[in-house]
Amino acid sequence: MKTRRFSSVRLTAPVLLMALILSLSLVITSTSCKVGTDGRPGLAYIAFEWEESKPDYIDCGTSAVPPNFYYGTYYRISPGWYTAYYEGKVWTGQAYGSYAWEMDYEIWVNEGQRGGYGFNGRDGLNTYLDFVCSPYGPRLYRHDSHLRKAPEAEHTRDADSPGFAPGIEYVEEYEVGDYMVRITARSVEPRSGKGSGNHPLN
Repeated sequence: MKTRRFSSVRLTAPVLLMALILSLSLVITSTSCKVGTDGRPGLAYIAFEWEESKPDYIDCGTSAVPPNFYYGTYYRISPGWYTAYYEGKVWTGQAYGSYAWEMDYEIWVNEGQRGGYGFNGRDGLNTYLDFVCSPYGPRLYRHDSHLRKAPEAEHTRDADSPGFAPGIEYVEEYEVGDYMVRITARSVEPRSGKGSGNHPLN
């Protein structure tokens, strides 16, 4: 009596194929159900610059800017509120006039994207803030990540300068992306260079 033999290859190949498809499905399903990690917050950098008249004395109000610093150079800074001060002299057309300004300003960071099912959140963009020291009051510029040049941040104060007589105070609200940044600037009596302050090397 002859015994019928079946090919083991023909019997196992469909089974292996189905097992492979099932395994891939499980991997894809488990991956898509896993919640990714949140992106890290961006970093914050600050720079000081000047226009029309270089200050004779400046106190950046933060240890993030070293005692000996360079105008136009970015320094990493932690989020929070700070107070800066600068003073100097400017030619008014007939004589030199003294000016001195205090400025309360806020530093923030862009939050990272929240992770979702099957993906990790993107890291937040770095923030670059430029404070321009003018005899007529400080102004703010902002740069996005990778140093893309941005226009002056939109603000609510009139374009006319408020002057620099002591006792003037104004508030500027800058619309920067999803944030509203408020800067309070006060024209004050000069300190005549009293205090350690910061010393520009350029």
